[in-house]
Amino acid sequence: NNISAIGEIGFDFVKNDYDLNCQQDFFAKQLDFAINHNLPVIIHNVKGFHNLVQNIKNLKKVKSCVFHGYSGTYEEAMYFLRHNVNAFFSFGKNILNNSTKSLDCLKKLPVEKIGLETDCEISKTQNVKIEDVYKKVFDVKKIKNQENINNFMIQIEHNFDSIFT
Repeated sequence: NNISAIGEIGFDFVKNDYDLNCQQDFFAKQLDFAINHNLPVIIHNVKGFHNLVQNIKNLKKVKSCVFHGYSGTYEEAMYFLRHNVNAFFSFGKNILNNSTKSLDCLKKLPVEKIGLETDCEISKTQNVKIEDVYKKVFDVKKIKNQENINNFMIQIEHNFDSIFT
């Protein structure tokens, strides 16, 4: 009863010593657990888009998928949405570091599919502040007046609630 989500689960192919079969096996078991217990999943994905696509059938069955620290392209994000995955894409460090892919994706994604985070560090001495993430989003999405800022913040809270309740 105290489990809110399953995560971080997914694929990470940064190092050359990864074991694809092991990652796939654990991912499948974690997805099954989430499906069987109606829990959302927090997806960690580094260079594993193809592997997530291979699991699309089960990703569609999960209550919701949060792509943590999303660094993929807009087209990749839309792939999941077009295939009826209840997906949300969370941004933080990458947009503060002006990642072109992340900024483009953030700009194009509807606010109903966005999450914001402070999980990652920019450097060992500088932590990400949620205020900075929000300010960057307001700038990228050209949200200027207080009413639009308030509406955006209400929607982000709604997104969070829809994932975890």
